[in-house]
Amino acid sequence: DSFVKVSVRYKMPNATREDAAFEQEESLNSTAILVEADESFKWAAAIASFAEILKESPYADANALDIVAPIFEANSLLDSDRLEFYELFKRTRILMGESQD
Repeated sequence: DSFVKVSVRYKMPNATREDAAFEQEESLNSTAILVEADESFKWAAAIASFAEILKESPYADANALDIVAPIFEANSLLDSDRLEFYELFKRTRILMGESQD
């Protein structure tokens, strides 16, 4: 499952209208992001994922709660705002009928 997919189509600066365009496509899956990203990016991605679940977006995956929970827990030790967010996250899971691991 791709987290992000970028497609670029381009021509060299001196190309004519008749010259063929080059195409390049790259994607990054969500597992790679969780492994390679720094903690700030993981935190932001987890917040965005949780927000999508809360607003019942068609793009949200309720199974992502199990993925974002350890990210929130690990970041809760960094500052009081993140700790407060983690506490709210745990309460929300209870209200949603989700188990807390």
